[in-house]
Amino acid sequence: MDSPLHLKTDQDSDEFTGRFDGALIGRARDQLDSLAYELGVLPLSDFVTVTDEDLDEYVDDEQLGVDHDLIDDSHDEDRVWFKALDGLDAVAPLIQFLQSNTDEIDDQEGVLRQLRTLESCLQDAKRRGILWHFALDR
Repeated sequence: MDSPLHLKTDQDSDEFTGRFDGALIGRARDQLDSLAYELGVLPLSDFVTVTDEDLDEYVDDEQLGVDHDLIDDSHDEDRVWFKALDGLDAVAPLIQFLQSNTDEIDDQEGVLRQLRTLESCLQDAKRRGILWHFALDR
């Protein structure tokens, strides 16, 4: 998977989303997810929320054989949100491991910079009680 990850919060705040660039993390997501499993933490992919609207950007409903009469879209606006602590519990071990082990993933220094920025955003979100998730950047 090489789609950049976009940080979303349950409050309209560019303060968080504007600070985070998830392009390198998105490119290294498979490697990071494998590493997360080895470390016994949630993979970053588990924090991605994809809605029907998001999928419409990628695939035409007719290709999927979707019958809109069968879809309950009354909850279309509902998204899964995560506590910042859950993200910190996943990100911190990745950072610690990658700082101690070189050449584990592609563009490791760049990915580490982005993980540190994500960690900082999540620490701020935790202090403020802000919920978050990743969305695929189009």
